[in-house]
Amino acid sequence: MWFSSFKDVFAGVHELAEAGTSGGSYYVLKHLPGRPGKASLFLWGSSKDVESALGRAKELGFEKVLTTLDEETAERLGAEKKGRVQIIGKGLWRRNSLASATSIAVPR
Repeated sequence: MWFSSFKDVFAGVHELAEAGTSGGSYYVLKHLPGRPGKASLFLWGSSKDVESALGRAKELGFEKVLTTLDEETAERLGAEKKGRVQIIGKGLWRRNSLASATSIAVPR
């Protein structure tokens, strides 16, 4: 239910390319306005599910996907780094973690 509410309100139900599940994660692909062939990827779950969501984006015809990833995942995917942002968060598995994320465009 919460995912459906997010999809309808935050992501804008009329602007979505697709919303669904990838492995054990939920994802939303949204067209980037004025940028044909490009999309934003929002994914909740495990970073190991990013690749299958990117594969789905390719199947839908997207050339690039803009998202935010941790540096390890970005390097593993060979992503083009667009910028850097500090994310302060508290993971459920760690206490008071400081994560550094990279905003990237992933060619697929």
